[in-house]
Amino acid sequence: MDRVVVFWIAYTKEPRPFYHRLTHAFGSPNYCTESSNCFTSQRTATAITYGQDYSLWMNQSHSLDPATKCKIIWGCGLKENAPYTWQSYVEAKKNGLKLIVIDPARTQIATMADIHLQLRPGTDGALALGIINVIIEGKLFDKEFIEKWTVGFEDLKKLAKEYPLNKVEKITGVPASKIKQAAQLYAKTKPAQIYFSGDSTTHHSNGLQNHRAIILLPALTGNIEIRGGNRAPRHVFRLTI
Repeated sequence: MDRVVVFWIAYTKEPRPFYHRLTHAFGSPNYCTESSNCFTSQRTATAITYGQDYSLWMNQSHSLDPATKCKIIWGCGLKENAPYTWQSYVEAKKNGLKLIVIDPARTQIATMADIHLQLRPGTDGALALGIINVIIEGKLFDKEFIEKWTVGFEDLKKLAKEYPLNKVEKITGVPASKIKQAAQLYAKTKPAQIYFSGDSTTHHSNGLQNHRAIILLPALTGNIEIRGGNRAPRHVFRLTI
């Protein structure tokens, strides 16, 4: 009877290259890490949607750019995940930062948000498409950016029409009025940025497509590669997984 040996390593990341070599020396091709089921889906989603591995948005944008006027924290208890950034958010909020938190839990960051969308777990994709529908119907998208840098806008428009706010409210449990308010605040307050945790939007059966819907928001509003928006890292980074 054939047997399969799988090598699996969790944190910390430092010994992984040596563990990888051990796996190959043993003769097994089955080398896995916690990253295999952490943010790999997000990385895949961004590569499919943007044509490159643009995934480090989600992990580098927890820090607050002073130029950002509106920020969405999507599925992350920021104080717990990145406590070293917490005070900057407290000060920025006092100075007028608009804050939208999307999270089933009432986290510390949610308590200071202008809008907290407390959705049912796993319904992030429907919520994102509802927000997209509000932005498109209200003509709040960045027409110049879309025409110059994107393809498939008409297809997205058709898909988003299938998610009117009354339907999204039934799916997510979030009142339609709050979804509309959040969509308008994000689209009208520029520059705006979204921060995602490494895995909360993707650890569901439909997680990959959930995340693809979410990451269309910066492109739809032209909040890409501008100061205060979502920007690619300014350094080369390679992670062995």
